Amino acid sequence: MFSLVCLFVIIYAAKLGVLRHPAFILNYVFAVFIVLFSFSEVLFFNEQTFYINSDEVWFANEAKLSLLEIWAKHTRYFLYIAYSHTTYLLTGEWGFKLQSVPFALLIALILYDGVKKIEILWLFPFFLGYIFFISTLNMRDTMVICIMLFYMLKISTANVKWLLVLSLVVANLCLYIRPEYFYVCFLLMFWVLISRTVRGGLFVLCVIPSFFIIFSYIYIGDLVFSIAKIIYPVRIDSYLNETAVEITNVPFMNSNAASIVRQLLTPLPSSKINYFLTQGLSQNLFLLEFFRIIMMTSYYIMALMLMYKWRSTYAVMRDNIFLHAIFIMAVINTLLYAIYRDGGGASRNKLYPIILVLCLFVSVYKIKTKSIQKNIVVREEIINTAGTANA
Repeated sequence: MFSLVCLFVIIYAAKLGVLRHPAFILNYVFAVFIVLFSFSEVLFFNEQTFYINSDEVWFANEAKLSLLEIWAKHTRYFLYIAYSHTTYLLTGEWGFKLQSVPFALLIALILYDGVKKIEILWLFPFFLGYIFFISTLNMRDTMVICIMLFYMLKISTANVKWLLVLSLVVANLCLYIRPEYFYVCFLLMFWVLISRTVRGGLFVLCVIPSFFIIFSYIYIGDLVFSIAKIIYPVRIDSYLNETAVEITNVPFMNSNAASIVRQLLTPLPSSKINYFLTQGLSQNLFLLEFFRIIMMTSYYIMALMLMYKWRSTYAVMRDNIFLHAIFIMAVINTLLYAIYRDGGGASRNKLYPIILVLCLFVSVYKIKTKSIQKNIVVREEIINTAGTANA
């Protein structure tokens, strides 16, 4: 399976015409560097355990079972654990450090395919280098993000028939890798249908989706999950009923609003710097925390710059349904984890708003560059005209 995913990365990059482009090669080199660094931690820095995260140990142990045992015990994680099982049969435990890396490369290619800006590939390993790091963890997050972004890319251009087919396929895949996204797939599908039917600029982009999401969580959510339970008994409710251990207290805000803010804006770079300086290598990679600091700091700066250029930002969002879909996914995911995890979950569950900001920033920057170039051309024409008249 790992070889097939790698082959798909090569074919996809060749189709997009970036297989030999320096920007894609940079991502490939960065991925190799991260993998080598991860192995170095195992060999030199963290000899007492092969894994950093306790969840990695759990996934590794379950992947050693037979496929029938995996299906019987772990329907909710079946897709990822079955993928890990094939990796284990071919390479042993060492393969767990490599198996998700191609999905990180696919994420970079999907974003490039969605916005058609080569700057995405140049910035991706630095701004979103954190994704390469989590791809070396034996966890499902990179695969999930890749599947959802690919789904959003395809439904942004699919006709109604294929939109329905893709939504059914991906929703059912989600039942076996991240069940709460079963509902999310249908929300995205309905929103794309609405955005194609109703023309209303900001109204369609923000008001309708936001109202629909809030309404659906209040009134439709129980119905959808009740239907899902017929196919997938008990496990969806047991997952979504989990609550965060920590209590969020933000002055002048109720708990739900505080959780949403926490989901959108944390971890703060200052907290990561403190962690970076105080925690040992046995707890986490220093380089992982370093890139998380870069990611969150860049996220704040780029978001502020986009707010300053809000007209250009709105123009880009208006013309790109793929970015619409990421926007809606960011809203849904933020609400979902704010409600069920109090906004205090891991950074790997907070990446959709950050991905959206990077895509918008690159697109707005290109608009600004083009406008500058246009002004230069106009000025040159004025100067040339004036020179000709004087002659």
